[in-house]
Amino acid sequence: MLLHVLVEAPLFGEGRLRREQVRKFYEAQRKWTEETLGVRAADLRQRGIKASWRMQIGVPFEEIVRVAQEEHVDMIVMGTHGRSGLNRVLLGSVAERVVRLAPCPVLTVRQTC
Repeated sequence: MLLHVLVEAPLFGEGRLRREQVRKFYEAQRKWTEETLGVRAADLRQRGIKASWRMQIGVPFEEIVRVAQEEHVDMIVMGTHGRSGLNRVLLGSVAERVVRLAPCPVLTVRQTC
């Protein structure tokens, strides 16, 4: 199963971005996710690999763990940015939280530059 979790903050009408602009951004993000995961799942199926995809909206580590529990997955494979220091403190680590809370083994793959 291919899973992508979208983070959507509440829409506010103040500031540089107006509500309609933010809504358009979220719609474009959902469309990109649907198209990209659909193509990737189809490619895997053509290669004989059973594949499906799912898009969730919420807190990434919570949704990943919840879907893993619901789907009784055998293993989670996920990318990680490999942040450290202050960036990690400020931004947190989705991968670290998933590793700690997942109901199954987690394989993390560090993004290369």
